[in-house]
Amino acid sequence: ALVTRLAGVPLAIRVADCIPVLFAARGERVVAAAHAGWRGLAGGIVEATLAAMRVPPASVVAWLGPAIGAAAFEVGDDVRDAFARDDPGARVHFVAGRDGRWLCDLRARSRRRLAAAGVADVASDDACTHAEPARFVARRVTDEGSPAWLYRFSYVADSLQGKRPGATHASEIPYAFSTLAMRYSDKFTGADLAMGTAFHAYLANFAKRGDPNAVGLTIWPKYDVARSDLMEFCSAGIPIHRADPWKKRLDLVEASAGADAMDKY
Repeated sequence: ALVTRLAGVPLAIRVADCIPVLFAARGERVVAAAHAGWRGLAGGIVEATLAAMRVPPASVVAWLGPAIGAAAFEVGDDVRDAFARDDPGARVHFVAGRDGRWLCDLRARSRRRLAAAGVADVASDDACTHAEPARFVARRVTDEGSPAWLYRFSYVADSLQGKRPGATHASEIPYAFSTLAMRYSDKFTGADLAMGTAFHAYLANFAKRGDPNAVGLTIWPKYDVARSDLMEFCSAGIPIHRADPWKKRLDLVEASAGADAMDKY
C-alpha cells in the first residue's frame, strides 16, 4: 500500500484480479491506495493502511475498484481457513464450488474488513475483471469520452523460451517496474531488458502525462472501437501495433453473453 500527505504526489498501484482499494479522509490531507488480494486482506493490509494514514477510521471514505467476481474466484480450503482463523463469520463469503473448491467473494471480504476497522463509507465498482476482457473496459472508457490504450503482453523471457507455451498471468509486472533482476536473477538477457525498458517507458509516460507515447518509442495509437487494434508486447522483442489476435475469440465471448449483457460496457 501507499500513503501520502503531500499535494501533487500521485499514488499508483497495479492489480490484475486483486482489488484496488483507494482511501481518503474527510477534513484531512491524506490519501492511500492498497493492493488487496486474498493474502493481503487476510494479512491485514486494510488495517495497516488505515494505521499509516493516522486518522480516525470513521473519517475515511474507501472505494473498491474492479476485481475478480464472486462467481469466478475459485480457491481452496487454505484461503477459507486463512480468513476464518481470526474471523469465523468470514465463512459466509465462501460458497461451495466444484471438486471440493470454494467460490470466494473477495469484494464482500474487503467490505467486512473495512467495517470491522471502523470504515463505514465504502463505494465500489462491481465489474468483474475475470469476466470482462480488457477490450470491454477500453470500450467503456472510450464511450465515456476518455482515451484508452489497449495492450497484450505475450513476451516470454529468454530463459523460459521453449519451457512455457506463452506468457503467464501478470508476467509483465517485472518489466513494468524494472525489477527483472529481482524476478530472474542473472538469467535475464539484453532482449529481456530491451522489452522491459520499452514497456516501463510507456507506462511511466502514461502515469506522468496521460499518454504513453514519447519520442523514440513506437507510436501506440489510442484504442478505436471500430478497429480493435492493440499494442502487443510479444516475443518478437519489440512492441507491435496490430489487429488483436484474440478478436475472434472475444467476439465469440461477447456474442454468447448477448447484446443486453454488453450494454453496460
